[in-house]
Amino acid sequence: MVLGITVLNQLTTVGIINQEGVVFRFKVRSDPLRTPFEYVLQIKETLNQHKYEMEQAQKMVVASVVPPITRIMKELGEEVLKIPTLIVAPGIKTGLSLKVENPKEVGADLIALAVGALSQYLPPFILVNCDTATTFSVVNQNREFIGVAIAPGIFNSLNSLIEKTALLPGINLGAPREVVGKNTEEALKSGFVYGFAGMIDSMVKRIQQSQPGKFKVIASGECLSVIAPYLQNIEVFDEDLGLKGLYQINLINLPERGSTNKQF
Repeated sequence: MVLGITVLNQLTTVGIINQEGVVFRFKVRSDPLRTPFEYVLQIKETLNQHKYEMEQAQKMVVASVVPPITRIMKELGEEVLKIPTLIVAPGIKTGLSLKVENPKEVGADLIALAVGALSQYLPPFILVNCDTATTFSVVNQNREFIGVAIAPGIFNSLNSLIEKTALLPGINLGAPREVVGKNTEEALKSGFVYGFAGMIDSMVKRIQQSQPGKFKVIASGECLSVIAPYLQNIEVFDEDLGLKGLYQINLINLPERGSTNKQF
């Protein structure tokens, strides 16, 4: 059993993964001020509530875009849990070729998503991920990561707008009743849900037009719970894509398999 952890700026996804797939996953708040022991207590408590034992994990694999928390997770795995801990970083074998100007700039979360997609689907594909940011990663038919587009995330954008305006209320983002809202809450829901869905569909269309051939479109991320029904160009929704990628990276880096795979 592998403990997979994806650390983004606001939320950290924790998953239990085995050869059959993602068994269980949950999210905790990303906090660089927490100690490894505090993270362990929260993760262990959640796992125990769902009848899983943290001690069953034989290895930990981490994709993090928050350097202070990366160090915390490394310490959590190696010194607290005392299990082999693999951090997705330059030098780690992933099986993915990065055809970009500076491969070291590609986020570990995007690497995990692409590797997860390659383990499940045939390329070429566009990977739409909507979390802290909304990203559009492109993998061609040769299994090469050829670039990415980055836009704001829907929840961050909503929170920023509310914080910077005096009269707009805080809302729980959900399905709008109609396109033209009759009150402020419905107006915000319409603008953000339909607006971000339209942005995603438009970006997917533009990327398709810029590349030869037909690309499969795969989506994952926190915002899918809100905007998935309004997206027109997404073929597959796979919320476990990043965790599947971490498990695959674990397999690729096993000693008997590691010598033949491309490095990140």
